[in-house]
Amino acid sequence: MLAAASGAYDEEDGKHSQESAAFAFTVMTTMDDLKLGKEVRVHLAEIAGAYTTEIAEGADIGDANMTEDSALKPSTSAFGMKSVFTLSPKDTYRFLKLFADSAENLAPFDEGMGRFSQKLIADASATTRRTGDVERLDKVFTALGNVRGFELAAVTKVQGNLDMIDKQRDDLVGFIRDTAIGATSMVLAPTTSATIAWFALSTSLSAKAEVRARVAILEAALDPAHGQFTGQSVWVGPTARRFAEDLTARRVRLRQAAKALVDALEEELRSVPAKVPPSAVRP
Repeated sequence: MLAAASGAYDEEDGKHSQESAAFAFTVMTTMDDLKLGKEVRVHLAEIAGAYTTEIAEGADIGDANMTEDSALKPSTSAFGMKSVFTLSPKDTYRFLKLFADSAENLAPFDEGMGRFSQKLIADASATTRRTGDVERLDKVFTALGNVRGFELAAVTKVQGNLDMIDKQRDDLVGFIRDTAIGATSMVLAPTTSATIAWFALSTSLSAKAEVRARVAILEAALDPAHGQFTGQSVWVGPTARRFAEDLTARRVRLRQAAKALVDALEEELRSVPAKVPPSAVRP
């Protein structure tokens, strides 16, 4: 009912009716996790998969309207993407969390993002070949990377780990190996599954976001034990005191090492040219 009323089944993304868009906007900005039955979550993912334009706009943390509240008004992105309403980054992330509890529930969203990314990249690539300007293509990749970052953050928050993402990556590597095709060519191939195309593309675009998500899990690994030993007298005496001090020191070193990992990645990324020269774009 929710997905049908939002136009998820019979309307095209980017061309929703005012009635459907208004209903979808209400669902996406007001639905509370505490009110949801387990069977409802996959239908919310169907809505997200039908409104990928709006999700991508909401995840664009570099957009001029990122600090504004969600609003039932149309907008146009810096590279021409038109949305029927605007979502704040906060509402975008909160909505993604509602169905990030399993791969099955995420599937309709991932499939929608696959179709959406294939179209965006094809259009931007055509523009680059025609004009030699790579700016639009650069903005497209940045926007899609932001969406994947939001998705990873939602999965981490809801599931507590990235085991599901690891399995998706393993399945993707196996698919590429078994079919003997390159990951990049999969994104634009019209015969490629939209879901697989999104996994292939987003995996390459979201390295930094994924490292941050994994580092957050690593940083918190000793928090439960540290909280237990420092928050209450579960063990007393000189030995207990030395143990607590050692645990605290190890927790500090773990956090320092995790931060160093992120810093090293960011330094490496800064050494990579921000834009691809037109001469490197194949016709």
